[in-house]
Amino acid sequence: MERILIVTDDLARLCPTSQAEPTARALLEVGFSVRLIELNAQVQRVSIKSSNGRNQATIHQVAWKTRLDFTAFRSIHSLINDYQPDLIHAFGEKSAHVLTLAKPRRNKAPTIISHSSKSAASNNPWRWLKRALNERIDFHLIPHGSLLQQLEPSGSSHNQFGIMPWTVDLDSKVIDRDNNKIQVKKMLKIPEDAKLAGVAAMLHPRMRIKDVVWAADLVKCIRDDVYWLIIGDGPQRWRLERFAGQLDIGDNIRFLGWHELAPQLVAALDVYVAPSTFFFDFSGILAAMANGVPVVATQDPLHVQMVDHGKSGYLIEPGARNEFARCVNRLVNHPPLANHMGLNGKRKAQTQFESENRLTLMTDYYRQLTQRSSELRAI
Repeated sequence: MERILIVTDDLARLCPTSQAEPTARALLEVGFSVRLIELNAQVQRVSIKSSNGRNQATIHQVAWKTRLDFTAFRSIHSLINDYQPDLIHAFGEKSAHVLTLAKPRRNKAPTIISHSSKSAASNNPWRWLKRALNERIDFHLIPHGSLLQQLEPSGSSHNQFGIMPWTVDLDSKVIDRDNNKIQVKKMLKIPEDAKLAGVAAMLHPRMRIKDVVWAADLVKCIRDDVYWLIIGDGPQRWRLERFAGQLDIGDNIRFLGWHELAPQLVAALDVYVAPSTFFFDFSGILAAMANGVPVVATQDPLHVQMVDHGKSGYLIEPGARNEFARCVNRLVNHPPLANHMGLNGKRKAQTQFESENRLTLMTDYYRQLTQRSSELRAI
């Protein structure tokens, strides 16, 4: 039985690392042995089970506090030595950073990373370290060809990249919207007749959440019954909260942190917004589309692939705060239009982002790489 080790950030987050859980379930279904290392978990879990309940994957939760957290590195190093995986898959750059430093040098298992952003090409003081770590990564999986140009400067050769579109188990994302919306408003003490807009994202300057706060202020000038839900946490949170207070919209915007009910919160929205062009908001957008929520997103290549402008939502120029506000206001002012766009998005999610076919491709890909691992160990 092939052994797969998956390293991911907090599984409870509604972000690209949420690809890890449906991938693990699919691998369990077809007979792989799977273990997960979950960094900085917000919810305590010991395992996940396959859909049929016959197989399960153990989750090892590791706290990673600093960029060079040697305690975390030692824990992961020991876990890899004990498990001796045939393949290791890191979801996101943070997980890859931890893994490539902690992986024992004698372990010959192929290491692959699924990218969720353009950060591998960013110019920062740690770029030299990323180049060094890339020597320990065998393959990079990207969701769209547009990422290739940004990621190649990180020191990897062209033949180390493969395109594997992201997917999510849509059945687990679909929620009874009407009843859910009532429950969410009651939980957050928001008036029943209020409209909800929001985003699920890490609160980092590159996520451009400040554009959402600006849009909230502009919308409030027109109507004050629109409430904004900011689902996520990060280094910019206190600045954003202070900024919202300075704009005097604190009552209309809620910073909820990483919430275990994030899928329900997204499903309760009347409009989902995706302002970033750096981190691709795949999971948030897909969760919104799967529940019939129209999307207003920036004109990023991956967002363009997901959202049909004028059909399932709107695509706008990055940083166009007034356009964000105008599109959100149009959708909350015209519920029939919002419902029509939401249904179009739901159909697209069901037809183009269904998990079964893509996860089958992923499991076939894993088999090829684990076979390569067996050959390397035989040398």
